[in-house]
Amino acid sequence: MKINSSFLKPTIIIGAARSGTRMLRTVIASSSDFVCIPYDINYIWKYGNFHKNHDELISCDLNKNIKNYIHRQFFKIIKNQKNKKIVEKTVSNCLRVDFIKSIFPECKIIHIIRDGRDIAESSRRCWEAPLDISYIVRKALNFPIKDAHKYAFRYLKNNLNRFFNNKNKIKSWGPRFKGIDEIVKRYSLIEVCGLQWLRCVESTLKSLKKLNRDEYIQIRYEDIVSNPISELRKIADFLEIQDFDSMERFAMREITDTNIGKWKINLSNEEKKLLIHHIRKMLVKLNYLEK
Repeated sequence: MKINSSFLKPTIIIGAARSGTRMLRTVIASSSDFVCIPYDINYIWKYGNFHKNHDELISCDLNKNIKNYIHRQFFKIIKNQKNKKIVEKTVSNCLRVDFIKSIFPECKIIHIIRDGRDIAESSRRCWEAPLDISYIVRKALNFPIKDAHKYAFRYLKNNLNRFFNNKNKIKSWGPRFKGIDEIVKRYSLIEVCGLQWLRCVESTLKSLKKLNRDEYIQIRYEDIVSNPISELRKIADFLEIQDFDSMERFAMREITDTNIGKWKINLSNEEKKLLIHHIRKMLVKLNYLEK
């Protein structure tokens, strides 16, 4: 029997938390060409590295056992999906692109960027949001508890802290870069969210410089939500998608631009000043601000 080896060539969506990675995963998976993993799988990517209290993995953190384990997990997803490809997004992957390329050398990467001010505003709401029990239950049904019990314990401990914290804020949320715990102690939450975005984008851009241009595509969240069909066509061409009609129908029905610029309304003038102090240079580099 011929083995479907498309699991070795997944499409990996890379982007800081709240940059539109879930939206992009869903719209790509609306094509019959793809099957998606419907939740972040940080516990799979960190297999063998659970002792690290951050998500910044490099090629040296990989060995044959870890690589084979991750391959097996992806194969389980694709084995009954004839002729389909995998699209996956885990926001912490923006801190370990080199690590991912070492596991899946033939993967295609989509890097989605978004205005760091909107991301910081949105991320802060996630840090402070009530615990989403339904999401945790859905994720737990497929959680490899035997392989990732240490990760599971840390994850639950961090989230259950919301029940006992009057401020309803978790210890950390989203990608964990090196030194994040010290940053949380030192800065206001809006600054933490800005610095988290900054570290994620810096790490990804550094890794993408090492790749050939046919290995990745970079897109802007604002362009997708403002002009979805033309932007998604670029992605479809990059991924050689045959069933674009399904993507087009989904985009016309689901994608809106209502979340652009919320930072202007929801951040105070003082918060805007604190935030821009940390991220101005990157905003300029990404053409969200003029010099």
